[in-house]
Amino acid sequence: MVTEATTRHRNDFRKQISLVRGGTVRTLSVQVTREETRDSNESYVITLDDITDLVIAQRSTAWADVARRIAHEIKNPLTPIQLSAERIRRRFGKNIAEADRPVFDQCTDTIIRQVGDIGRMVDEFSSFARMPKPTMEPSDLRDILRDAVFLREMGNNHVKFQRELGDERLEGMFDTRMLGQAFGNLIKNAVEAIEGVPSDQAREQPQVLVRASLDPERDRFTVDVIDNGRGLPVENRHSILEPYMTMREKGTGLGLAIVKKIIEDHGGQLELHDAPAEFDQGRGAMIRVHLPRREQAAVAQPASDKESVYGI
Repeated sequence: MVTEATTRHRNDFRKQISLVRGGTVRTLSVQVTREETRDSNESYVITLDDITDLVIAQRSTAWADVARRIAHEIKNPLTPIQLSAERIRRRFGKNIAEADRPVFDQCTDTIIRQVGDIGRMVDEFSSFARMPKPTMEPSDLRDILRDAVFLREMGNNHVKFQRELGDERLEGMFDTRMLGQAFGNLIKNAVEAIEGVPSDQAREQPQVLVRASLDPERDRFTVDVIDNGRGLPVENRHSILEPYMTMREKGTGLGLAIVKKIIEDHGGQLELHDAPAEFDQGRGAMIRVHLPRREQAAVAQPASDKESVYGI
């Protein structure tokens, strides 16, 4: 950047850069100022300003407005479309010839099913736009993780779920509902990553590992969700945390954005890593979440904030 600044005729040069450190992306505003000394020599002053939080806030506000508008415009016609399809099926279904019955049923069922899919997508848009504040309560983080794993374990018998949560309570101040949905979505993504592995690379034992521990030196909890699925993209992998960025064919790209917002509202961080080498030879991905261990008085929130429900 100094070389670039020397080619400019202005005395100051600004540029925004992104750095990946410890699995997280930090956005820096860099300013290079040129100064001339009395002996006509040039010197440069370089100023680095971490504007990560500002950029995140600006993007979240902009995307929330987009999501709110999309949800409003799409949701209005959905109900009359579904009601019309159901009425057509009830009113004319008995008059359809037997030869045409399969086509009639298939068409009306398709309309109703697709309207339902769009409705669920709109719910995600609405959830992202609302972004309620968390209501903190004393909770054991292990209980939140156990419940999240249990809900996904029941419908995915082909995946081996492992838990490494320790014997000691991981007591902290959390919004159990929001964190449960966040970790549930991470586990859901892990299962979908396993299902997305090409057939010629199928894993002998599909597995998801959820582990949690306390880092006493940094006074924070660390939660890892590890899978042996298809893994994360090598380039620009942090872009999948941005709204409307997805690796799935039918994904809305809001799931991880909502998870990231929930974690940040708890004062935590979300990191993207490759699976560790000791886990199925490093095949797959690891999502790491850091959450601060807080005292109750420091994070007390009014109960009125807990109104909206995330539809992850």
